[in-house]
Amino acid sequence: MPITGGGTILLQNNDKGVTINPSNTYTGNSNIKFAVYGKSFFNEQVNIFDVQSTSTNYALYVNGMNGNPAIYINAATSQPAIYANGTIYATSYEYISKSSNFKSNFGDLPNSLDKILSLQTQSFTYQTNKYPDENLPTGIQYEYSVNEFEKVFPELISRDSNDLALNTSALQPFIVEAIKEQQVIIESQSEQINNLQEQINELSVLVDNQTLNTDNSNLINYSTPILYQNTPNPYTNQTTIKYSLPDNTSNSFIKIYNISGVEIQSIELQNQKGQNNITIDASNLESGIFAYTLIVNNQVVDTKTMVISKK
Repeated sequence: MPITGGGTILLQNNDKGVTINPSNTYTGNSNIKFAVYGKSFFNEQVNIFDVQSTSTNYALYVNGMNGNPAIYINAATSQPAIYANGTIYATSYEYISKSSNFKSNFGDLPNSLDKILSLQTQSFTYQTNKYPDENLPTGIQYEYSVNEFEKVFPELISRDSNDLALNTSALQPFIVEAIKEQQVIIESQSEQINNLQEQINELSVLVDNQTLNTDNSNLINYSTPILYQNTPNPYTNQTTIKYSLPDNTSNSFIKIYNISGVEIQSIELQNQKGQNNITIDASNLESGIFAYTLIVNNQVVDTKTMVISKK
């Protein structure tokens, strides 16, 4: 039996209340049939109350047939499709239409990690005793802090005269991109750590071989020549210059120059592979600043400065 008219309609039954079968067709779309069709203007509303009983009851029970949606809601522009005062339960997944037919202006989500890290969270409890008619959930609840949320994602906040709502579902793409950005950082840092570990291992081998015996240093396969700073420096009588020669060394020298660039001494190293050292005697040298250069296979490797200070 169709029911029309304004005012209040009260239909009661001990078990099922009212059963309405779809028969009419929505005038805006011939493919949509409905059991209940209504429009809300100004402050009109539909109130449906559940049966007060200790058993399971529903204020509204809709059974979708033949694979069709049980409920279709077409909200007004910028208005909520559903306003629920209480917890929403679902026995299946939430699916959101992602058809690109209605969309344009696609873009990336840069700096997602910084945005997510800027958010703050907090726990709270509802004042159920103060607002007993609001059907507020009990126990500890969790939420984003509104102040930080609004600073980072102002477009995801909806306000009206009485309430404020956060579109937390829209955060999911940002969270995915933040994880990707973080993974890039992790992989980069992991590579740096591995490189540093390799360098530490190489240095450890050098130190171990150097502390065992300088005679064993020839066992190391040096790939490039190295000139070290002399010790001590400054010196009065003698100083030691360490150097390393690669396996492919055919000729090698350490040459000493005065401050004017004049060569005053040339020491042939006799192609001693690996790490070795020579001792410079200052007995025939005056106080001053000198340069010494390592030359390997007729190529200048490095030049360093030493100071002779005689009292």
